[in-house]
Amino acid sequence: YGRSSAADPHNLVVVAVRTAYLDEDGMLSLAGAEVRDVDAHEATSRLMVLTLRATHGSLSAPGNVSVTAIMETLEGIGEADEHVVRIQGSRETLNGALAALVFTPAQDYHGDASILYAVCDSGSVEIFSFDDAEFTAQQLCADVTQPLAIAPVNDPPAWSVPAYPAVV
Repeated sequence: YGRSSAADPHNLVVVAVRTAYLDEDGMLSLAGAEVRDVDAHEATSRLMVLTLRATHGSLSAPGNVSVTAIMETLEGIGEADEHVVRIQGSRETLNGALAALVFTPAQDYHGDASILYAVCDSGSVEIFSFDDAEFTAQQLCADVTQPLAIAPVNDPPAWSVPAYPAVV
């Protein structure tokens, strides 16, 4: 499910890229995902950007957990049934944020869903540009998709009774 090439130093690893199963009223922790970058030791201060795109649900950090990354929810990006979050920081910051985030399916949704993890660095590799006669940083990216299967849950029936019954 991941893309990689010899020129791409990123290693975006999701421990289990097999389909993850959860109930429609459940939550899935992203704690098994990890961003790796083989040349991160060369410039640990360089920022990386992690974009997460979840279908048929949302991504959030539980109320008792602090995500210490610059995290923004992008409105108007993607399809109507997608939730997109972008996190910027060091590799350690991104991994800390991934460990804290959870996926929650849309209310009463059941069926197939997915989370796309995409990471880009800020140019860890310098390439000589013959047009400009100088070295420029080349941003490198990698992505992987985590498929999800959301099982239906039998919800109990509920009553809807007016507060004051009508007298006829």
